[in-house]
Order: sequence, then structure tokens, then C-alpha cells
Amino acid sequence: MMAVESKLVQVREDFSPRRDLLRRLRKSPAAMVGGIILAAIILATVLAPFVAPYSPTKIEAARAFSSPSFTHPLGTDHFGRDMLSRILFGGRLSLSVGLIAVAIAGTFGITLGVMAGYMGGWVDTVISRLIDVLLAFPSLLLTLGIVIILGAGLENLMIAVGISSIPGFARIVRGSVISTKENTYVQASIALGCSPSTVMIRHILPNVMAPIIVYATLRVASAILAGASLSYLGMGAQPPTPEGGLMLSDGREHMRRAWWITTFPGVAIMLTVMSINLLGDGLRDALDPRLRS
Repeated sequence: MMAVESKLVQVREDFSPRRDLLRRLRKSPAAMVGGIILAAIILATVLAPFVAPYSPTKIEAARAFSSPSFTHPLGTDHFGRDMLSRILFGGRLSLSVGLIAVAIAGTFGITLGVMAGYMGGWVDTVISRLIDVLLAFPSLLLTLGIVIILGAGLENLMIAVGISSIPGFARIVRGSVISTKENTYVQASIALGCSPSTVMIRHILPNVMAPIIVYATLRVASAILAGASLSYLGMGAQPPTPEGGLMLSDGREHMRRAWWITTFPGVAIMLTVMSINLLGDGLRDALDPRLRS
């Protein structure tokens, strides 16, 4: 009996939710491919000041429309700026847009969702109706309208994308909180006299993080696409900022003469979004308790 009890104790000590999550992710080929690609992209963008062969904004008219070569691996644009350098620095901006926008959306969306799901009553009614109003507008049109109100610019773009993403976070969190607050441990904490803020922060929020993490990961990809779309329309990053959507916009008039100006930034955006989506799908499967054996 003592041997069995010691073995059970050892199993409990060896078990780690983080280790278990990594093990499940390793079993998903799609998640591994997405994670590797995303890690390579992040590493390249972080080291951009050291690995970029040229300045991303330096104009060299004599080298305009240079095709891909040993000197310029991805060619140059119509101002002679090196495309590889611009894509590396542009990746930093695209990832920043996605992460900051999701951070804004998560902060407000999670707060509203927890309050609506836990408090119920008129608080839930008011918050739910506000979320319904925001959901009545297509996400991209809502983002565009907010940018028009705030003004064009990268900072305003992040804020606009973040605000348009709040309803999704709020609805997911609200539904998870409504089901979680009926659990015994939550009812016990209420019976012991814990304040509503303590119950929400310490007992409910940690147990609804799984769907939030998955949604936030997938939302980063959507935010990057939204940011690139608005920059393409001239409402986001402004010249000469090296940003993916802006580079696509700059090269659209020269597609027949210099296909690389639009092709390589487009491929970079596609790989980034694809890798994040693959990783998000893997996280969804790894965090789904119904798939645990």
C-alpha cells in the first residue's frame, strides 16, 4: 500500500499542465509546422536591425525596379529600396499590430465578459446589448469607421482593430463564465464570503482561460490581416513606413513590370497568418478536454 501511495504521489508531482500541453502540441504536425514557421518569422523580425542588408527606407533611384539578385535577394521597389529589408522590418510592425490590438481587445473584452457572465441581471443586459450593437457591423467596416473617426496612422489602426475585436472576446468569456460559475468550488467560495471581485479574478477567470488563449491566438492573425487591409487602403501605416499592406499598395501599379514588389510582401503576410492559424488550431485541440485520453 505504501508503495502504491508513493507512486501516486510521484505521478502527481511529475504531472505539469505546461508539460502536458507541450506534449499534446508535439503530437499535432500542423501545430508543430505553424510553431516552427512562426518562431522563424519572429526571430527574423526581432533580429531585423542586424540581418537586414540595407536600410528599409533608404532611396536609391539608380537601383529602382532591380529584379531579385545576389545583391538584392528579393529585388527593389520603385524607389530603389531593398525589399528584403522592408519585409523584415515590416514583419515587426505587422506582429506589433496583431499583438497590441489583441491586448486591447482582450483587456476590455475579458473584463466585460466576466462581469456580464457572473453578475447577470441588468449588468448582463446592458453589456450584451452593447456587444450586439458592435456585432451588427462587419468587423472590417467597423474598424474602418473607427479609423476614420480617429484619423489615419499606425497607432490609431491598432486601437481601431482592438475595439472591433472586443465583442468576440466578450461573448466567448461570458458564455464560459456562465457555465463555470455553477461549479461547486465557485459556490463554495461565495458561501465562504469571498467578494465578487475575488471570485471572478481568483476562481473563475483562471478556469476559463483555455478558450480565451485559443481565440486570442487566432485573433492575432485576423488583426494582422485587418491592419494590412487598412494600410493597403491608406488608412493605416503611412509612407515610407515598411508595412506589408502599404508595400502591397505601393506595388499594385507596377505588377507587370516588377512582380516582386507585391509578391514577396504578400507571401510574407500569408506565411505569418497561416502559421498563427495552424498554431491556434493545435492549441484548440490540445486544450480541449474532450480530446484527452
